[in-house]
Amino acid sequence: MVDPEVLERIAARRAELDGLEEQLIKLMDQVRAAQAKADAAGDVDWLMSVDSAVVRAHQHAAGARKGAPRPGPRSVPRRSDQQDPPRL
Repeated sequence: MVDPEVLERIAARRAELDGLEEQLIKLMDQVRAAQAKADAAGDVDWLMSVDSAVVRAHQHAAGARKGAPRPGPRSVPRRSDQQDPPRL
């Protein structure tokens, strides 16, 4: 059984976080409004940069489960332009 003091602390922390969530939502609304106003005035330059070199990670990178079964020799199916011609 859970100690009543622990339950009380949990309830108090949840109430504290609920207030924080409301504050964050209000601040994000203010930021969005300021951003929309600046964008409408032409004060914002939108620039996007994408680097695909960081998309893939090695199998030993963080998040890989230890002792998980290893995939077969080809875990990703070949694309159609990489397939061998049909055998007749």
